[in-house]
Amino acid sequence: MMNAKSILVELAQRFADLRLDAVMIGNAAAAFQGAPVTTLDIDFMVKWTDDNYRKLALLAQQMKCLFIEMKLPGDNYMYRLENREKSIYIDFLFVAAGIESFEGLKERGMDVFFGEHSLRIASLEDILASKRMAGRPKDLAVLPILEMTLDENEDNKSKTEPAPIRYSTDPRWPDDLPKPIRVDEDPDRHLIRSLLSIPPNERTNFLRVPLPNGGSAI
Repeated sequence: MMNAKSILVELAQRFADLRLDAVMIGNAAAAFQGAPVTTLDIDFMVKWTDDNYRKLALLAQQMKCLFIEMKLPGDNYMYRLENREKSIYIDFLFVAAGIESFEGLKERGMDVFFGEHSLRIASLEDILASKRMAGRPKDLAVLPILEMTLDENEDNKSKTEPAPIRYSTDPRWPDDLPKPIRVDEDPDRHLIRSLLSIPPNERTNFLRVPLPNGGSAI
């Protein structure tokens, strides 16, 4: 698994320098909301303006990335910044499935700081709405884990005390060594709770690395 922190610090700095108003969406944004998901790329939605076309071209130049236009269904396009040597794949969308307006997406999001500057991260509700509307197999596959994460986020808001720690009662464990902590819950739910216990700007181990012959590695 590749740590995305250095990429995110650079993006936050360059977005600030260019005054590029963008909101992170997709699996990367879900990871910052505590979901145990991975991705090859980092997706952003930006407002559809002539000035933002120029800013994206400048960003590609500054980050020494290929600047690629990809046709999507309908009249939509996606713009990718790609640097294979550094495993950088950053996608920008002017229109995202399930998102009615950029302003609403931004308002419902949260700021996460990387270095001196922040990136705006979409809410988990908006990420879920977008993936449901997109309806691609890879989007539908992560819906259960995103819904579980949303449920845990809601539960965390109402909790006042941490659950007591319990240890295994299996008699086969030797008495002179530490016993494992007993967790009576779904493993995915436990992982989500572990991720939610750390600050959002430290939830950066979500990038998979592309392999030369296809596929990816964590």
